[in-house]
Amino acid sequence: MLIYGLDIGNAYAYASVLEVDPRNPASIHLDPVPMLPDAFSTVGIPTNAYIAPDGSITVAQGLSRGKDAPPLRKGLCGVVRAVKTMLLKEEIVCRLPRNQQVSVRTGDIYAAIIRETVMVANAHRLSIGREPIYDLMLAVPSEFANPRASDQYVSKVRACVEGIELDGRRLTLHGVIPEPAAAAMDYLHYQKFTAGASVGDEMTALVYDIGHGSFDTALTRVNAAANTYELLQHDGADVGGKDMDATLRDLFLSQLRASRAADEGFLSALASGDRLYALAGEAKNELSDMDAFEQEFTLPDDETVTLQVTRAAFEDMIAPLIERTLEVTDALLSDARSRKTHIDCVVLCGGCSQIPAVRRAVQELAADYGLPCVPFRPSQAVSFGAARYSFSPAMLEKYTGYDYSILLEDDDSFLNGRLQTILPFNTRLPCTSREITLKYQHRGEYWLCRSLDQADEALGLRPTNYITVRKLRVDVFPGEEFRAIFSMDENYVLHVVCRSMKDEILLEL
Repeated sequence: MLIYGLDIGNAYAYASVLEVDPRNPASIHLDPVPMLPDAFSTVGIPTNAYIAPDGSITVAQGLSRGKDAPPLRKGLCGVVRAVKTMLLKEEIVCRLPRNQQVSVRTGDIYAAIIRETVMVANAHRLSIGREPIYDLMLAVPSEFANPRASDQYVSKVRACVEGIELDGRRLTLHGVIPEPAAAAMDYLHYQKFTAGASVGDEMTALVYDIGHGSFDTALTRVNAAANTYELLQHDGADVGGKDMDATLRDLFLSQLRASRAADEGFLSALASGDRLYALAGEAKNELSDMDAFEQEFTLPDDETVTLQVTRAAFEDMIAPLIERTLEVTDALLSDARSRKTHIDCVVLCGGCSQIPAVRRAVQELAADYGLPCVPFRPSQAVSFGAARYSFSPAMLEKYTGYDYSILLEDDDSFLNGRLQTILPFNTRLPCTSREITLKYQHRGEYWLCRSLDQADEALGLRPTNYITVRKLRVDVFPGEEFRAIFSMDENYVLHVVCRSMKDEILLEL
């Protein structure tokens, strides 16, 4: 089975696949293959979501549909960035131009991003004569690694993924891996099997991952032989490329204001719109390689203003942002030292790790602790690591992805009552429930339900937190009892056997 390793970044998404040749066991250690068209092979698939006044969502400007994509009217749309960090919110309010706003479900935005990413990746596979892939291993931020947050987050992610249908097939989520763990796993495999370095099967790395929306750092122990990881410590900060872009946008706004060539109404629209923000992103990327950025900006009356910034000025502007990430990293390293935890190296990844000032600062901090600091695949390490993890022994086993319950109705009501769990979340497949005794209820009908928020104990087992997956009808007399057993096979198909108290089969599905 082929599985995409997916990294849904806050600015760009990446998809990779590890194609193992069963005739060559060593092929499991090869580098995964990035699944991006040539035009996006270095920057990834944009994950900005454009929200229209009617609430419709456009992602990546229809890359997968090419010329058939409807035109995106950016001037009428609001922009949502970094939605993966907002997933535990049910919905967000998106501000649109002309003082409009619209509420959008975060899950709908995230699902649209995943859908577009898989469509682009599959279109690329078809163009090179390969079959499409509908199975995913997803990298997620390490801030959701604590058990309670993780269960809620993964539940939301799974609902987003498995609600998507492409080409008549549902996507399947096989598992998740924290982003720093994925980067560390890819780095160890690369060192051991590609670079030929003299390293063992196990390594402990401090991963410094700075992307567009946030900063993530984690002390991760990975094992190349077993393809396993252990997140020893992790921390982060709400600092990333978005803040650097906002700093540059504000600089460009001040230059436009100083030129007196634009009125305040136009400048106010620029401050809240996407045009100047996108230009700031271009400047940030260019300043990673160039000493200065300069571009003519055209105003509505065709007058132009030169917007410019030097790398030195940019580095001074973002120094406080970098310092915030260093404080978090230093605290984690200091704590690891006090615990006498051995660390092999510091691994730098994430799109903003290419900024020279970021690299210098982290390398200096790592040197203070006597550690080598290695910039490594800033964009693709996470998706590569997720693709590798899809071949771990733990991921080759299957588990229930939700709680499954049966609705026991009140005597005088319909579709109202209590839920009794029959197959708990995260049970290894195939599995079988204990036998339960049921009693005739409304019309002899029973409803099997799948949880929406199975990890949130505060919500309780209420029908409103579940969705119906199957309706049963058991023909017994009012007041009569019967026995039921529920099971799920390795293909996630739910089976039911109901027997009378005299052991006669009443229902078998």
